[in-house]
This record gives sequence, structure tokens and C-alpha cells, in this order.
Amino acid sequence: MDVILDLSKDGCPPKTNARPCDTMPGQLTNEQIAYFEAHANDSWVPNIIATVSVCVFLSVIILGIRFVSRWIMLGRLSLDLSDWFIIIAWLLLIVVSSSRALGTRYGLGRHILFATDIRMIHIVSIIGAVGYVLAVACIKSSLLSLYYLICPIRWFHYLIWGVAAFLAGWAISAAFVTIFQCTPIPYGWMPELGGLCIDYGLQNLISGITNVATDIFLVVMVIPLVWKLHIAKQKKWLVLNTFAIASRYIDPSIRLSLRAF
Repeated sequence: MDVILDLSKDGCPPKTNARPCDTMPGQLTNEQIAYFEAHANDSWVPNIIATVSVCVFLSVIILGIRFVSRWIMLGRLSLDLSDWFIIIAWLLLIVVSSSRALGTRYGLGRHILFATDIRMIHIVSIIGAVGYVLAVACIKSSLLSLYYLICPIRWFHYLIWGVAAFLAGWAISAAFVTIFQCTPIPYGWMPELGGLCIDYGLQNLISGITNVATDIFLVVMVIPLVWKLHIAKQKKWLVLNTFAIASRYIDPSIRLSLRAF
């Protein structure tokens, strides 16, 4: 698991095959130590703080607009299941952003040589990654809840339940793998314990592909229903674009919080 990144492309000093982000400070080579000391001022901490701050700020505005529009349309603030899923997703976004900001206190965003607490960096990284997966699942569940409310067709409800079950399985499995990527868990920051770690980069790739695939499916699954509406074709495309945007409008904020470094 990459617990910290420097400013090079792959997280390692130029012209070396070693990956400092997969090693502890005591395991660094003389060449790596020399490189890090020569670039002691390299830091992504300002980027991390700025990114999570902007993402949280924008999410508050978006959430506020959602509730204000509900109030204007209904004359009162009435929340349905889709709203509660979004609220949970927003709270998880706060957890993700806070974990990233907290990690900077222990060296997150700087070269691993200057990390003050590898254990805490691992812990906050795991918390952030788990929070991200659960937040994305809540966002998609919110959209499915909306589909369920606006479409009374039985076969479509069965399809929604099937997709919801798949999302739940994906989120639980991804969270489980993130937490137990190393066995025992402390082996991630205490290699002297002895243990085994999976290829977490490969797991992230598979999880990311699944994430994008479900985004696409969430839009595709409503195309037959929208196309049967007795409205102009241009309006049909506008409706589909609205669903496409709705399926992604918080996810990028969470993703930015995670990828800031």
C-alpha cells in the first residue's frame, strides 16, 4: 500500500527501481535517503488541504441547493430515501476529507523519510479509502432510490434490487479488502512482524473499473423507459443527461480528495 507519495511520477527517486513508498524509513537505501534529503522541501500538503477544503465547500453548496429546491417545490422540507443516502454519502465525504487532512500531521504528502508516524498514515489512509467506497455506494443507491420512486414498473423494480445487491456486495468486498490488505493488519507499517500483503494497486484498478461500469449501467438502464416517454427527442436526451450528471455529481469531489496526493 502506498502510504505516502513524493513528487516524482511513480513515487520513487529518479533512475531507481526501488519504491520508497513500499518501505519503511529504516529500510531506505543510501541513494534514496540522499534523494529525499536533497528534496526535503517537496510537499503536497498544501495541495491536499486545498483540495479537501474546496471539495467539502462545494459539497455543502450542492447539498444546500438540493434541499432548498425541495423546500421551494413542496413548501416544506420532506426527505425521501434518496435524500438520506446522499446525506450519508456527504458525511462519509467529511470522513474521507478529514482523514486526508489529519494524515498531513504525520507526514502524509511528504517524502517517507520525513514521516513522523507511519502507523497513523496507514490508519487514516485505510479509513479514507473505506469511506470513499461506502460513499460512492451511497450515491449510486440514492439514484436507484430515485428510479424506484419515479418508475412503478415491476420488472424495473426487480432490476433496481439486483443492481442494489451488486453495489452492496462491491462496497462490502472493497472495504474488506482495503482493511485486510495486509495480514496481520499491522504488518503494513511493521514489516518486522512478518506477514503478507496483496497487490493493492491491482485491487484498486479492478474496483475502479467496476465503479465506472456501474456508473454507465445506471444511465443505460433507464434509456428504454425514457425513450418511451411522449416528449420530444431533444427533451429525452436532456432527461438522460440529467440522470448521467446525477450519478456523478458528488463522486468527483470524493475522488479528488483521495487522489490529491
